Amino acid sequence: MLLGRERELTKMVENMQRGVHTLVFGPQGCGKSALLQEAAFQLKQSRPTGMRAIYVRDCSQCRSLLEEALSNLPQETRSATRRPLHSTSRVEGWMRVQDLRDRLFSAVRKGRACLLLDHLPPLHHRMQRLLELLEERFTLACAATASRAGYDLYYWRFDKIELGDLQVDVALRWVEEELGCLRYAGSLRGAIAREVVRLAGGNPGSISETLNVIRSQPRPLDDPIRVRRMFIDGRMNRYFRSSRWRLGRDG
Repeated sequence: MLLGRERELTKMVENMQRGVHTLVFGPQGCGKSALLQEAAFQLKQSRPTGMRAIYVRDCSQCRSLLEEALSNLPQETRSATRRPLHSTSRVEGWMRVQDLRDRLFSAVRKGRACLLLDHLPPLHHRMQRLLELLEERFTLACAATASRAGYDLYYWRFDKIELGDLQVDVALRWVEEELGCLRYAGSLRGAIAREVVRLAGGNPGSISETLNVIRSQPRPLDDPIRVRRMFIDGRMNRYFRSSRWRLGRDG
């Protein structure tokens, strides 16, 4: 069970079981991917209901979306005949996607299936058309980082789940439990936990990154100031690895 996301997880699983399409919105690192993965796991646990869940990590490219979804289907349900794929062009590229879509649909013609799509790109015309086709056969759950207003116009019939940062008490409880596993105790554990939550702002992704840095230390921390230094150093390292910094450097 996801800490602090129990209500959203229950709602998503119920939507999938009832055939209600769902969009998950929120800033980077708020736990959208973890929510979709946990929902897919719970749906797979309910296989006696005839529900099949397919989780796709990255749907930024239509072709990779369908190929990955197809690879997650049981081998015996896949179509045995494969038509040759067309060469890449503006027109034939869509024919290639259409071919993969047909194979995917034929593989799930028996029973119900949920398609959980992570990192949904902006809904340009091609992606809109593809999702329209997928809606004919699947119950969709999509995660998007963009503003929810950018999707309401087209997906007004989708149920919306909007994620934000964790509440302070929930984040503190999570960090203190993790620090307890690392054998931090007493007032030092509480002080480090408060510093981690203060720096990360309740964002689960930032909290996880900071905890990973703490786990990687050769010896236990002795004061919260070191957490602050590591957090700042980690932010700077990620900035220096970014393409924006490299472009500025090369220019």
